[in-house]
Amino acid sequence: MSEAKQRIQFIDLAKGVCISLVVLHHCHIETPYLVYIRMPLYFILSGLFFKTYDGLADFTKRKINKILIPFLFFYSISFLIYLAISHFAPGIRINSEVEKFYFLDPWYSRLCFNNPLWFLLSLFWCNLLYYIVHLVSKKWYVQFISALFFAFVYWAIKDNFFLPLYFHNTLMYFPYFVFGSMLRKTSILYDNEGKSFISKYRDLLLGCLFAVLFLVLANISCTIRPIGVSLRYIYSISGVLALLLILKKIKYLPVISYYGRYSIVILCTSYLVYSPLRVIIPRLIPKLGGVDDYIAFIITMLFEYFIIWFCIRCLPYFTAQKDLIHVGKN
Repeated sequence: MSEAKQRIQFIDLAKGVCISLVVLHHCHIETPYLVYIRMPLYFILSGLFFKTYDGLADFTKRKINKILIPFLFFYSISFLIYLAISHFAPGIRINSEVEKFYFLDPWYSRLCFNNPLWFLLSLFWCNLLYYIVHLVSKKWYVQFISALFFAFVYWAIKDNFFLPLYFHNTLMYFPYFVFGSMLRKTSILYDNEGKSFISKYRDLLLGCLFAVLFLVLANISCTIRPIGVSLRYIYSISGVLALLLILKKIKYLPVISYYGRYSIVILCTSYLVYSPLRVIIPRLIPKLGGVDDYIAFIITMLFEYFIIWFCIRCLPYFTAQKDLIHVGKN
């Protein structure tokens, strides 16, 4: 069976939508309601394809290949670019909120020059943490309780205790990862069977119902602040389910699906494109108002098409396309 046939089309589409939302957010273009879906979707999709492989050693090597190596490579490249900019153009500040970055920032702060890269490090810890939970018990309710416990720890210590290397984000998003692994046991990855209207459009109908639930809960959370945190996981999961089930019916959109297939490249490189653009565009074309952010987004996504082409051909071992460390058979 070819790789194209093995891929699940709507998953690539969902990743494409997700990475587009990420770039929109970092271009300072807010997407009402979808902001509650963006990162939960990434973690749920990651948990959806969790596998233990051939033991902890093999599992860890695979995650180093697919997650940690891209993080280390692009983090190092990004910091070298930051040093070059600081040396040759000290008057230009790409990040207006932070005056100076250091290579070891993730160890003792929540800073990172190439900010989106935090997701890869947090995802690496999520995989290892869930592997341990999975070893302790394969029962869904034990894993569910574990996810709630880690989330509780995050919300209890987030303002008073620092965890290095983005492990704090791991605790917050871990419930989404666990939910994704549980979601795999459902029929979400399989096409609907049957010829009746209900059978054909079951996923779409369920998606619409989850969308209504998401909008209702999100509105409640926005208007009644004290219960916002308690509802956060529920309405985010509802929104992700709505999006996945609707996209499952759509299946494929040319450019977005392609970007979704190589979303890790966009995650690692987009900051290096849109950050200078957000500085340069207002200087070249003043008085654009808020339109300059949209222009930066469009140019970034156009550039990413060629960046993906370059990375998958010239940097396959650093973009999760090939394994740098030898692993066993799938």
